[in-house]
Amino acid sequence: MRTEKTVDRLAVLGADYRLWYADANKQIRALPWPEGDVCGVLAITSPKVHVTTSTRATLRLLTDGSRYPGLLHRSFDSACRWLRGDRKILIGDEASKARPKISSFYKALMGSSSAIVIDSWILHAFGLPNARPRVAESAHVKRVIARIADSHGWSPAEAQAAIWAGIVKQSGRNVPTIQLAEEFAKL
Repeated sequence: MRTEKTVDRLAVLGADYRLWYADANKQIRALPWPEGDVCGVLAITSPKVHVTTSTRATLRLLTDGSRYPGLLHRSFDSACRWLRGDRKILIGDEASKARPKISSFYKALMGSSSAIVIDSWILHAFGLPNARPRVAESAHVKRVIARIADSHGWSPAEAQAAIWAGIVKQSGRNVPTIQLAEEFAKL
C-alpha cells in the first residue's frame, strides 16, 4: 500500500481536475432530461469502459432507447431498469454495499461533495489490487482521501477526483473529461 504522502503527490499532480464532478454536473443540468436520469445512466454504464463510451451510451439510451456498441448488456439492462423507476439499483444501503463504485459515482455526479468513488484507478493510486476492496481497505482509502481533502481545503469528492486524475496522468494517459454537450450535438 502506498503512503499518504505518495497519494497526496498524486492529488497535487491532478489538482487541475479536482472540479471534474462539478463540471460534469453543470453539463448534465444543461441536458433536456432529468438530472437524476442522466446521472444514474452515466453511473450504471461507467464500469470498465472509457468516459466517452459511457457518455455516448447514456445519450443514445436517453435519446432513442438503443444500446451503444461496446456497452455491456448487463449495464444496458440495469440502465433501462433505472429509467423505468427502479431506484434500488443506486440508492440506499443495499446499493452502496452491492455496487459501491456505481452508487458513489452517481452521488458525485449529482453534486455530493462528500462522495468518494473508489474505482480501479483509485485502487491503483493506493497500491491496492484491482479487485473489489475489502471493507477495511475502503475505509482506509476514504479516511486518507478525507485527510488529503482537508489539507488542501478541498471537498472529499474534489480530492478523489484530483487523485484519480493524478494516477491517470502518472500512467502516461490523458485524463478523460466528460463532453456531454459536444456528444449531444453529434446526435
